[in-house]
Amino acid sequence: MKVTNIISVFICGIIFIWSGPVYSEDQADQSSSVPIEFEGYYKSLFTQSRSLATKENFYAFLQRVRLKAKADLSEQWQFVVNYDIESILNDFRNTPDFATIQNKNQGALAAWDADHVLHDADNHYMRHSLYRAYINYYSPAFRAVLGKQKVDWGRTRFWSPLDLFNPVNPLDIEYTERVGVDAVNLEHSFEDFSSLALVYAAGPNKDLASIGMKYAKTLGTTDVFAVGGQFREDEVVGFGFDGQLANAGVRGEFTYTHPQNDGDYFRSVLGLEHSFENTLTLLGEYFYNGGADKTAFLQNLSDFRYTSRVLTRNKHLLGLNADYEWTPLLKMHQMMIYDMEDNSVFFNPQFNYNLKANLDIVLGSQFFWGRTGSEFGSYENVYYIQTQFYF
Repeated sequence: MKVTNIISVFICGIIFIWSGPVYSEDQADQSSSVPIEFEGYYKSLFTQSRSLATKENFYAFLQRVRLKAKADLSEQWQFVVNYDIESILNDFRNTPDFATIQNKNQGALAAWDADHVLHDADNHYMRHSLYRAYINYYSPAFRAVLGKQKVDWGRTRFWSPLDLFNPVNPLDIEYTERVGVDAVNLEHSFEDFSSLALVYAAGPNKDLASIGMKYAKTLGTTDVFAVGGQFREDEVVGFGFDGQLANAGVRGEFTYTHPQNDGDYFRSVLGLEHSFENTLTLLGEYFYNGGADKTAFLQNLSDFRYTSRVLTRNKHLLGLNADYEWTPLLKMHQMMIYDMEDNSVFFNPQFNYNLKANLDIVLGSQFFWGRTGSEFGSYENVYYIQTQFYF
């Protein structure tokens, strides 16, 4: 799809929202226009590190504007579009490291590749995309979402075996920015506090499409859920829980995977979280990854589809997280992941300051220790500062 086409789609979507739906006779006295809510943000993210390939220092300065449009077509229908345009000034365009930025896009997961490059020169990379674009139907017993969306089935905080549609990498600075999938997401809620969800996500080709089912039920203070389906080229079944144990939160996820070509494997996560009265929250999770690839992970960092499938290099990892509010405006976030097989460590201290009601500043770094070839020993330290203005 050409650049002009995606702009046309965005403009047509806005026109469709603005024009409004056809009203029934009992709504004829209402205005024919549909109110649209606009919001968004401007983000700047400056990072400094060293190339994994050449070991030379480099910088990257990302600037992104995200425009969000939401229209309530009726009490039950809603239309949402999130449009991104971003620019990256950098001095490592000609290194293999830059491929990690180029390949983390919708072309890896989505049927409709709505990421498009506007400019790609030695020191400047610019692209725009439809980050989210979906129509949502809601009633007390049924919900349907059609379009480019996030499908979040996982509950664990670091790696999640049940996040099969929109996987998360906790090493990403922007780990909450998940590549959208083009899906039909249907969910029916029952009167016994249970629900059944069915999701079909089209892929770049028919072999990379996914279809899954999730059954969830609340038992007292604990949510339990079971999943199963064909996720790209893998058949997966699993279950999980999220509840309370004394004064602590406890959660777990377990999956069994039958790949098309490789051997079967098992994944599991067990986590415990506790919040203290002094605003300190501690979290620990153990992750067993039977689908880890010990031989080729670092050589395939630029392959987003590959890394989202294998998740880690080693099988046994321990994640620890501490959040603390120094003041209502200044918050500390400290994350550490320990590779229990090769004794390597990832440590991510971060400080968030709310400068104004709509302006946040983040200062952080990522430190890696370990021998070359371990889970984290081949990475280079990263230092970053981010500002985000909401409008």
